[in-house]
Amino acid sequence: MGKRITEIIKYILECVLEVIYPHSNKCLCCELDTDTESICNRCLNNVAYISGEYYLDKENKVKCRSAAYYSGSIKELIINLKYSANFESAEFLARILNKKMKDEHISGDLITYVPISKASSKKRGFNQCRAIGRQLSNFSGIRLINTLKRSKEVKEQKRLTIDERIENMIGVFEVSSVEDIKDKKVILIDDVITTGSTLMSCRDALIKAGAGEVILLTVAKSNI
Repeated sequence: MGKRITEIIKYILECVLEVIYPHSNKCLCCELDTDTESICNRCLNNVAYISGEYYLDKENKVKCRSAAYYSGSIKELIINLKYSANFESAEFLARILNKKMKDEHISGDLITYVPISKASSKKRGFNQCRAIGRQLSNFSGIRLINTLKRSKEVKEQKRLTIDERIENMIGVFEVSSVEDIKDKKVILIDDVITTGSTLMSCRDALIKAGAGEVILLTVAKSNI
């Protein structure tokens, strides 16, 4: 019951933050006046979209899809969301994810997202992936669920090599509501993918818990 109450409080806080940051008629990136929705045409043309899918593993078995590269306007929007709680950015990022899904015929039974660390949650007060996921759920009509949780805290990924990142994330996540995902086609989303170690660890947890299929989908792909 205590965890459920905590989740409700977090949800209410996220909704309050969204009210604090209402829509404006200024571009979310350059802050110039714009007649278009959220992003001006100049900044919109700065988005490097990605078509199709790519593999995360050496055996070419784990596929992932990303809407755009982590650069230009997309990078700025993600930073605005994560560190300035600009939830209008989450709406735009969800829109390009939804467009990716429509264009490439991606569908599923459920949407879930990568959980953030306790330190990040305490610092920001919200999970940016959940904010994007909620908007994506609204656009796509696919139910969003909160089912992944961290079973242990690990070293910060930024300071590790690729091999160390993969090792660092093994067994980090677990599923809290197995009955929700049993035999379901789950769309797992993240904001930015770098090596894919976090996303693959989440995928492994979902499959181990009984998910029928897991589709990996991120807003952005880093060139690192």
